[in-house]
Amino acid sequence: MSAFNLRLGLWVMNPAVERIESDRIVFRGLCLRRLEEDAVKGHWLRKRWFDFRGRALKLGAPITPGIPLFDFLPVTSYATPEHPFRAPCPTTCTEFGWEIYPPGLREVLTIAGSYGRPVYITENGLADADDNQRPAYLVQHLAVLEQAITDGVADVRGYFHWSLVDNFEWAEGYFPKFGLYRLDASGNLIPRNSAIYYRRIAEANAIPQDLLDQFGGP
Repeated sequence: MSAFNLRLGLWVMNPAVERIESDRIVFRGLCLRRLEEDAVKGHWLRKRWFDFRGRALKLGAPITPGIPLFDFLPVTSYATPEHPFRAPCPTTCTEFGWEIYPPGLREVLTIAGSYGRPVYITENGLADADDNQRPAYLVQHLAVLEQAITDGVADVRGYFHWSLVDNFEWAEGYFPKFGLYRLDASGNLIPRNSAIYYRRIAEANAIPQDLLDQFGGP
């Protein structure tokens, strides 16, 4: 089983839905035997758990090995001021150290669409306190999504940007700024420019041409 499949959690999805034997080995090692047997046989787990799937996309770039001793796991975050000892970013990364790779959204949708069920994108966004990356990130990812829907890659029923407001990240605290809105010292919500762009896209149910011209497509 590939490190990519391991990172995306497909060692659970594949044996439970597609009965892929290579991933069943890992599934057996990490889950209760009865749970695994029910999943592979397509019993209650398949019927009840997998009618709905939400998949988050935070990265999609080609896998880069980490520390050689553990090169079976992909790197998911690159160096940031808070984590300077990580591997350097190979292209363009967010403040959280995630590589920006819009085509990865289509790649994940291809996998999700292969299960033949409706797809909801429940978490797509980036940490960007200055809002100098988010507008292009938003436009380019939504352009990829629009094209994927047009091409019939997946039955996408909804898209949810992460996030509406800056939040507390359980492992990193308040430093990553994911919100379309920020909070000032008095607790007031202040929209970032990307919030205005997102509102225009939502109201039009399409990406306005001037935003495509300004920030580019996929």
